[in-house]
Amino acid sequence: LYLDMPHVFETSSLAVPSQNNMEFTGEINSLRGLRFGNVTGYWHGESYSKNENLTKLEFSSTKSLIGALLRGKIDIAVGNKPVITALTKEMGVGGRLRFLEPKIDYAPDDIAFPKANQDAPELVVQYSDAFRDFIKTAMYLQIPTQYDFQNPRQLMAQLPGSSRPHGCC
Repeated sequence: LYLDMPHVFETSSLAVPSQNNMEFTGEINSLRGLRFGNVTGYWHGESYSKNENLTKLEFSSTKSLIGALLRGKIDIAVGNKPVITALTKEMGVGGRLRFLEPKIDYAPDDIAFPKANQDAPELVVQYSDAFRDFIKTAMYLQIPTQYDFQNPRQLMAQLPGSSRPHGCC
């Protein structure tokens, strides 16, 4: 059973070397012919993940993905901007990548309780109420800012036609 709102929204972004002046209109097929890279096992939205017209290489880790992009083995890295940004800093290559806009996918990260737990329905209500109060605090607002995630309320307001169950956000 899921809380009535996501705790954060993850996004999938396109990263290129900072000296690359590539533009992106939001139409992934406009980049056909370029070499994309992503970490194995991650979903980056239907327009990318199910797109068989793109040349895609898979990597075992985000660090390997970043290295391949910087060495020119791929033209575009696909991944989570906060993760890629943090790892480029850790690897000592911060500032050598830039992110294209718009992002290619927005997906909620939900918190869930197992249905097998007898108390799950009550826990979902209690936790949802507590979380709804928590996201109004300055402490919560520091988390998305620190890790470059978007606040669920802010993102829901930006997405046209988006809706969440139970009147989320």
